[in-house]
Amino acid sequence: MKKAYLLPVIICCLFLLSRPVLADVTYFSDLAGHWGETNVYYVADFGLINGYPNKTFCPDNEITRTEFLKILALDAKENLSVYATESRFSDVPTSFWGKQYINWGAANGIIDGYPDNTFHPESAISRQEMAVILYRYTVTYRGLSLPSANEEMKFKDENSIGSWAKSAVKAIQKAGIINGYGDGSFAPLSGATRAESATMIANYLKIYNPATATPSLTTDFYSNGILVKTGVTLIDDGGILLIAARTFFEAADFRLTYFGATELIVADDIKNDLEFWIGQTAYYVNGTKRTFSVAPRLINGVTYVPLKETADAARFNAIIHHAGSKEQYLSITYQDSFLTRNVNNFYGTAATTGNVKGNVFFANSDQISGFFGQISGGAMSYGSYTTSNGDLYFGNWSNAALNGAGRYIKADGEFFVGTFISGVKNSGVTYYLDGSTFTGTWTKSANGAIYPSKGTYVDKNGKVFGSDATTWNNGAITVN
Repeated sequence: MKKAYLLPVIICCLFLLSRPVLADVTYFSDLAGHWGETNVYYVADFGLINGYPNKTFCPDNEITRTEFLKILALDAKENLSVYATESRFSDVPTSFWGKQYINWGAANGIIDGYPDNTFHPESAISRQEMAVILYRYTVTYRGLSLPSANEEMKFKDENSIGSWAKSAVKAIQKAGIINGYGDGSFAPLSGATRAESATMIANYLKIYNPATATPSLTTDFYSNGILVKTGVTLIDDGGILLIAARTFFEAADFRLTYFGATELIVADDIKNDLEFWIGQTAYYVNGTKRTFSVAPRLINGVTYVPLKETADAARFNAIIHHAGSKEQYLSITYQDSFLTRNVNNFYGTAATTGNVKGNVFFANSDQISGFFGQISGGAMSYGSYTTSNGDLYFGNWSNAALNGAGRYIKADGEFFVGTFISGVKNSGVTYYLDGSTFTGTWTKSANGAIYPSKGTYVDKNGKVFGSDATTWNNGAITVN
């Protein structure tokens, strides 16, 4: 026999969310509804491709040998100025705009040119040439291994692939970077289109940049009619749009707090509080548990949340206007009372002296801790209280204590949601630092400590201790 113990651990540390770095990507007026739209925007987010001065991308136009080489040269992030020397190819004049990209490719064994020492810089690149150049760039130049994600395909025009290109085409195809057409052909001699090249580069980037392996779009972002940011990135995750949490919540003066130990994020304003975890679909809105269709996730160090579901939880109306066009923009509208949190002041009405009613922020002398919420009859009724060490309390108040539904987030990220009696948690769920949970009721011992009284404990590995009817003795039960 042994005892299972459930005891609190207090470690004080408070982290803030880092501000997102958002790509500023141009809209292309001729991409809406095109099969390659999301891949073009995805590659554009990396700064590797752009359109024309008239805001078009011309996705079905063929891409030249130099244009394709430029994409790889930009991805390499080398100092290209060292390649702005005289060209080694007879048909690339000193004044040619892409000379440095061609010289870079030749110097690093990515391209060879033709036997007569020409490169044909303005010619369309064939699909087999594109495969060979990307293979050399990935394996020879970058020293990366190509995965074997797919079965090798037998193209119906297999014999048309040059012997010098066949192994590269097969390796790139098995890696999932390039595919054939619906009729089973590869068309190795056909000129590759700009959309096809963008799709191949997008597939390559997704293999070696897994944190960003979902297509993204950009939009201007308005909050109650006021432009907040231009070029805000929206991630399309299987049809669910994600937006950077800080960008979204701070547009409406929500406070955002990140607890690093548990990856718990709390967003709150005068009337609402939301708690959610990176990588988990469960979240809470004013104490009510809900489930995201897609879990919040970190992408390049930025936390992204499902746009529509988060907007609904925060009681916002979020709309994408003119989707897919150059006029596309995101707007959120809401009705709320904005309060400045960094001053000690009262906002509301006072019918008589000592009988105030309204929304307030009362700061303590440290200007960090204090109450933020609703006052009725001169007393706290609903809102949040922040302690000087970073603990957060949310819920219904009476007699200067939480009573009824509430939430308590310790500065280390431990989270309780349930009911309180005179400031003491009574029943609900506690999420501990190690990923375990306790669901049940709590009691206050003679020495003032709060212990589990009756309920179920599930450890971080999913092992269950007790049940709804199990009685705990000062935080412990005896188990086999």
